[in-house]
Amino acid sequence: MNKTDLRVRPIYHRLYNRIKAHICICFTAYTIMLELERLLKSRKSGLSLKRAQEITHNMYQIRYQLPHTKETKNQKLKMDREQQELFDIIMK
Repeated sequence: MNKTDLRVRPIYHRLYNRIKAHICICFTAYTIMLELERLLKSRKSGLSLKRAQEITHNMYQIRYQLPHTKETKNQKLKMDREQQELFDIIMK
């Protein structure tokens, strides 16, 4: 692991707990990135990590509550082929 991938530095926090939290968040993000990379390779996807990041910027879901029953529902908005492929890889 190198610090460029982890992007831990520079740390602009002075309080010990905030420094620990910053490092924890960076490490968690790095772990998620490695897991996504592993999933993409294991499913033999043509998507790169960079492309996966780009296509998630346009993936949307709406949450709404039905007025009479107060039931909350989630609805994914229409996805293109790449977005659907990424969604299927992550959710399976």
